[in-house]
Amino acid sequence: MELEGCRLLNTRPAHQASSLTEKLEEHGASVTELPLIKVKRVSSGGTLERIRNSLESFHWIVLTSANSVDFFFEFVNESDGGASSLYGKRFAVVGEKTHNRLRQKGFEAEIVPDVFEAEHLAEALKKVIRTDEKVLFPRSSLSRDILIRLLKRENIHIEAPVLYETVAETAHRMEINRLLQEKSIDIIIFTSPSAVYSFFRQISSENRSKGLQNIMFAVIGTVTAKALQDSGFTNLIVPKVFTVEGLVKAINESAGQNII
Repeated sequence: MELEGCRLLNTRPAHQASSLTEKLEEHGASVTELPLIKVKRVSSGGTLERIRNSLESFHWIVLTSANSVDFFFEFVNESDGGASSLYGKRFAVVGEKTHNRLRQKGFEAEIVPDVFEAEHLAEALKKVIRTDEKVLFPRSSLSRDILIRLLKRENIHIEAPVLYETVAETAHRMEINRLLQEKSIDIIIFTSPSAVYSFFRQISSENRSKGLQNIMFAVIGTVTAKALQDSGFTNLIVPKVFTVEGLVKAINESAGQNII
């Protein structure tokens, strides 16, 4: 198998890690799951309550991750109308995984850009949204504001409440440092820049200078890749398609080329 003997560290949040691990193990990899971030719903405040009570005023709903779909529908289901209040709304999403999660909730997206990044979503939205239409963009506390800025530049009314927050998971700090010290990892997987930032905050200075030698970093997304490059690391595996399947394929190809 392509990844026989290859040792990988999967840093995805606990509720998302298993699907990636299973695909890698199918190719013979040895995978350790140690989440570096976790997500949780924020407490409802004035802004969220106002939006919950005025869902009918929005024409478009933008969702950029499976997490945003889950938290948004949990939020909506707490309203009097529940998910039925979303009938007639138009959806735009980033990524097929997000689209599939939306379908599981009983809704279809009209816009799914070919490139899974907010900039491309903004370009697609600008072509179809009228200036008299309102956009709701429920998001993470760490989401970039590029989509908001690009749509506002076109005089499109967008509201972007923070619905959930991404925080560092520090329970595995000692284990991560031990694996690096013992040189027990060949590839570290990051699927978000927040995981990269959490990683470098938790590893020791000795591991940063010595423990990362000969380790490859497999990432999803150009923003995640840039977070590593900004930290001085360029030994990256970046898939052409920013999905779990695309990432597994890129890791397999790297192994086939003896890069790992």
